[in-house]
Amino acid sequence: MNFKRNGSDNQVSQSAEKSKQKSFTDLFNTLYPSLVLFAFRTIGNQAGAEDIGEDAFIKLWDKRPIFSEILSLKLYLFIII
Repeated sequence: MNFKRNGSDNQVSQSAEKSKQKSFTDLFNTLYPSLVLFAFRTIGNQAGAEDIGEDAFIKLWDKRPIFSEILSLKLYLFIII
């Protein structure tokens, strides 16, 4: 059997990765303002709240191999904060 990837497989992989990145960008654009507001209400500092929101998304991005195991990405993000 031949288990090597061909050009078509690489295109499918690249397309899937682009789709994940777009979905992640959409999730960021949707939830980031709420996360920053939540963090701001907790710490009372806008710049710090923005950093916390960004850090939450970085942690989430690092977990992308297990996205399917996370029942609610929104809840997961708020728990991270």
